[in-house]
Amino acid sequence: MPTPTVSELAAVYQLSELASIYDVFAEAYSDAQATSAEAQGHARTQAERELWAVRGFALADFRRSVDPDDRLAIIEAIVMLGTEVDAIRAYLDRSTAAA
Repeated sequence: MPTPTVSELAAVYQLSELASIYDVFAEAYSDAQATSAEAQGHARTQAERELWAVRGFALADFRRSVDPDDRLAIIEAIVMLGTEVDAIRAYLDRSTAAA
């Protein structure tokens, strides 16, 4: 399933409480971190493992940068994290097929 757009999610969450939307963001972040850790576990070289570790730290920095009181920023972050997970999973699929 493709990641929804910001406007699609904004429409879905229009009547939702901010705390509920933030919970979805927290889940999206956890999914991104887990998927990044999976990629790190499949790394073939030390340099690749380090790259995925840095990405994990970047995801953590990103999470901290999102204003928990900004509905649109949270929705944008959910979309970005979904796109990140899709990209990592595509990478894992390609690297697994090549192995």
